Amino acid sequence: MVVGRIKAEVRPLRLIECRVVEQSLNVFLQDDWHVRVFDGSGAVRNSTDIHVGDSLLCTLDRPGRHVGIPVTETIAEF
Repeated sequence: MVVGRIKAEVRPLRLIECRVVEQSLNVFLQDDWHVRVFDGSGAVRNSTDIHVGDSLLCTLDRPGRHVGIPVTETIAEF
């Protein structure tokens, strides 16, 4: 037996788009103070404090992660 669920939530999101060498990257982050990333100098930044032109640290990996953990389920974003 297969059991599944669908959870629909309305949350403000930020689309972060950037280039690393010759590769384009993008990620959706929840626009909330408790969602954090590292800036180019390694300091912690809240997603609410990210602005156009800021430098952020990233790692190249396969798509499909939730809170940093790989997700093997089907992901449908719309």
